[in-house]
Parts: sequence; C-alpha cells; structure tokens
Amino acid sequence: TPDSNVINKGVQQLSDTELNANQLQKDNLAKLKTALNGSITVKVPTNKVSEISKRITDISSLKEELGLDITSIVGSTFAVSAKGETDGTISISVIMNTLGASNPVSSIVTKDVKHISDAELNANIIQKNNLAKLKAALNGATTIKVPTDKASAISSRISDVASLKDELGIDLTSISGSTFKVSATGATDGTISISVTMTTAGATTPDSTALNKDVQQLSDTKLEANIIHLENKKIIIKKINKLNKVKISENKMEEIKEGNISVQNFEKIFGVNLQDIKNSKISINIHKIDNHKIEITTKLETPKSTLSPFTIKKNVKSSGKHSNTIIWISILSILSIIGTLGIILLIKKIIKK
Repeated sequence: TPDSNVINKGVQQLSDTELNANQLQKDNLAKLKTALNGSITVKVPTNKVSEISKRITDISSLKEELGLDITSIVGSTFAVSAKGETDGTISISVIMNTLGASNPVSSIVTKDVKHISDAELNANIIQKNNLAKLKAALNGATTIKVPTDKASAISSRISDVASLKDELGIDLTSISGSTFKVSATGATDGTISISVTMTTAGATTPDSTALNKDVQQLSDTKLEANIIHLENKKIIIKKINKLNKVKISENKMEEIKEGNISVQNFEKIFGVNLQDIKNSKISINIHKIDNHKIEITTKLETPKSTLSPFTIKKNVKSSGKHSNTIIWISILSILSIIGTLGIILLIKKIIKK
C-alpha cells in the first residue's frame, strides 16, 4: 500500500583497488604453484638435506639452493621456510602476502623435494675418498716379490687385495668401507696389467669403473737369459776353483803366453773343461805375475741377460821342478870342481914327496 514502509538493503561493492589486488593474488598464486612444481637443481648435491634446508630462508636462497625461482613474481611477498629429513626429503613451505587483497595472506603452499638420503650421501663420500686412495695406491711405486718370475706367473697369483700387496707391493688393504675385485694378466714382453673395480655398498652408483695399472717386469726372454747366466755362474765357479790344485812345470810356465786364450787351449794347459758351458760367452785372459806365477781371469757374459758380467780370478804357481833341476846341476858342478881341485892338490903332494 502507499503507506507501507519501504525496506532498503545496501550491498557493499568491492573497490577497484581491492578487486585488482584479488586478481593479482590469484595470478601470483598460480605462478607460485607452477614455479614450485618446476625442475629441481640441488646446488650442493654432496650436502645432507638438513644442511641444505638450513640455508633456505627466503626466495633468493630458495633459488640458489634448489633452482626454484619465484623472484620474478611481482606484487606479492613471500615467507619461505624448509625442513630436511634423513630420508632425503626437503619440505618447503611458502606463504604469499598480497597487499590490498580481501585476504592478503594466502594459505601455505608446500613442496617436497626428494634428495638422496643421509646414508646414501655418506656412502658416496666414502666412495669418493676411497677412489682417490685407490688411484694413489695404483700410481705408487711397485716392488715385485719374485723378480725372477715371468709376468704370466706373477699375474696368475694375483686375485685379490692380499695377493696384489704380496706380489707387487700395491696395498689396498687399508682402504675401508669398500670392497675390491682384482684381476691381472701377464704378457711375454713383461707387462703385468692390473684391473681393479671398487664397490661401495649404499652409494648412488655402487660399482666404480675399472681402474687399470701396468707394471713392467723383465721380458720372458731376458728372464730366461738371467736364469742361464746364474746357472752358468755356479758351474764356472766350481770349475775354476779346480785351479787351486793345479801346478804348472817351469818348462810349461815359460811356454805360456800372456793375453787371451781359447777354452780349448785352456783345457789343454790347465786340465779344466769350460766347453760344456752353453749359451754364455766365456773369455779367458792370462797375466804373468812373475816367472813362477800367473793370474787367470775368466769372464762370463750371457746375451740378453740384464745381469752384469761375472768375473773370477785365480793364481796358478809353477811346480818348481825346473828350478830344482837347475839347483842340482849347479850343486853337481860345484862338487865336480871341488873334486877336480882335490885331485890336483893330491897329485902335487905326491910329486913333492
């Protein structure tokens, strides 16, 4: 009716400023979620998540530590925090504040970033340190236990860290936290090729690539020549020592000439046979010390051997027989002269009477 009361209800309209702020907030929230769902790049992958999360305090450190970039979102501010768990999870929390919006503070936006666990990180650190120790050990000096053995024989005995140390002096036994697979091959040129694979349980990649080391032993040919040389050395010492009992007559001593002599003539004069010593070169030199003594120098050399030539010297004396004969002749001559003089004197006495 015309006289009835009219009830008016006012509707509060948002201002343009507030409407714009709400829209900005909505847009920025979408950008924030997109950024947090982006790819992760951990700046220091060798750090535990507890250490990484401590360094994340704002949008700048969030970008620096994990590569999550929300610094380009303008018109809002962000409160950032992070927490790390031993299983490798980094939990990120971001609160966005947009001034002028109906509800300036947004709800918390979270993101879990999966890093490797503390146990895996510890294993990786052990692996890295042990790999450095392994390389240093393989690059160190080697000491061949049996230098007279061929490379093939030595390599056949190398099957683990203990035998590697025993045969070549390469010590991996002090490296703890990893296990090692060792193998070796030997070539006729003397090369011993070692291969070592390291396994660190719990590491991201437990097995390392094989590390190789070549150790140079003498070739088979040189080793065989060395063995021949040592065997012939023993034989020649035994034979030359026979000269200790040899005596040469004065007549023969006078006939012996200084200088080199063949093994054939050596046997004829001194009765010592060196002709049965094979695969080595023998040279004999005679030096006359005086008329009754000579020095015999015998030298042994073996082709392709790395051992130094062996030299042995012996002195041989004359028997003195020739000297005794001269003495007796002299004595007899003197006696003969004395006898002759005695006869003459006797005759003179007889005549005087």
